[in-house]
Amino acid sequence: MKATLSHLQVKEVVIKKCRIEENLTGIPKSHLNLDFDLGITEDGLHVISLKLNYNKNTKKPVLKVDVEADFFFEIDPELPEERRARLLIYNGLSISYSFIRGLVFQKCCMLPPTMRILPTINLLPIIERKFEDLQGIEED
Repeated sequence: MKATLSHLQVKEVVIKKCRIEENLTGIPKSHLNLDFDLGITEDGLHVISLKLNYNKNTKKPVLKVDVEADFFFEIDPELPEERRARLLIYNGLSISYSFIRGLVFQKCCMLPPTMRILPTINLLPIIERKFEDLQGIEED
């Protein structure tokens, strides 16, 4: 089946920080914190700035990750503005997190494959919390 291109295209990824610690004798833990910000460049590209911490304050985990990255997206200008916003937030954030999962998997060299896969997560509560926080700031 022929695939069609998405209305949302990644144009560039900038990794600002990438710290990964592997410990073969560590304890399997899974404490993940994710935050993001949205922006737009002068060129009209949409930006998702993603911060991910995995097992940040955990003692002796198998895997510890601290990553910050900017993802630059181009969105079809023919789409209505509301649809573009939804596409960026839901699909863009999913693409960004998936990219980070792949980056971590690729950069780990000591751990067996099953121990270097970041968990699959539900992004909806994170998105909802982010917008609740933003609404609280606007009301102040």
